[in-house]
Amino acid sequence: AATGGTTHTNGGYKYHVFTNPNGSGPDAPYPDPNGLIVTTPGTCDILVVSGGGGGGSGYYGGGGGGGTVVVGTDITLPATTYPVQVGGRGDKGLYPPGPSSGSDGGKSVFGDIDILGGGFGGSGPGGSSEPGSTTGGNAGGAANYVNTGTSNPYTVPTPYQAYGTWTVNLHDRPSASPNDPNGGDGAGGAAPATYTNQGGPGVRVPQFAGPTIPVLVPIVPKMGPTGDYYGGGGAGAGFPGSPAETFRGGYGGGGLSAPGDMSTTGRGQSTLGGGGGGSGNPRGHGGQGGTGIVIVRYQE
Repeated sequence: AATGGTTHTNGGYKYHVFTNPNGSGPDAPYPDPNGLIVTTPGTCDILVVSGGGGGGSGYYGGGGGGGTVVVGTDITLPATTYPVQVGGRGDKGLYPPGPSSGSDGGKSVFGDIDILGGGFGGSGPGGSSEPGSTTGGNAGGAANYVNTGTSNPYTVPTPYQAYGTWTVNLHDRPSASPNDPNGGDGAGGAAPATYTNQGGPGVRVPQFAGPTIPVLVPIVPKMGPTGDYYGGGGAGAGFPGSPAETFRGGYGGGGLSAPGDMSTTGRGQSTLGGGGGGSGNPRGHGGQGGTGIVIVRYQE
């Protein structure tokens, strides 16, 4: 038995869902005032997703990295209070002024789980021309003309499984070309080689499929073909006349990229931790990352 968050039941399970109501500001975290209060110990499934990184602005801005995804299956929770914080959006890169990079997504916390948000996407030339973030849990895509950095590795307690916490030297861009890979990494992997500006895919978490959770039902189409992806990377470097599929955000809420301003259309999906899309040519703002989510479920 437990209290905390927004609760509902489905399929014999009780769910406690924590979201971020302050997600419109840059990197706005939301420490839940009460957390999860477990009054009777029991076995639970747990999902923790941090905020997605913001996309870069300017010519061929990089997509933001998806939020880190942590999954715990059959976790025994003793009777105590577990602090909960839900990561906010990584802020978009602006143009004008700029070009400028986005910012890293906000971290999420559940008990001893403390995970970084997705890395920001790098800005295009004429501004800072930075690579993707080296401090986020999943690396953001670099803008063209710039080489990327690496994502920041860290661990979570056993037996939880973390997705997106590896060290990766992602994409090398020695030349200026809209066909170079500019997509941000998703929690499930790097941007695909076939469509080099796509965002990387998020992670499938079947225990927390969107149709079973009321707050997610309206955005199930953003959760991939099976309706259960989280932490998709943002696309980058949208270019006129190229196939739209080339600039698709990763499954799990990654924002798309296109020419111009990505403030609205390129946002990473809130509650899924999607990375924001980078701007294209002509240049514009990047897209904000998406807020994260924390969910705990147990059999009634």
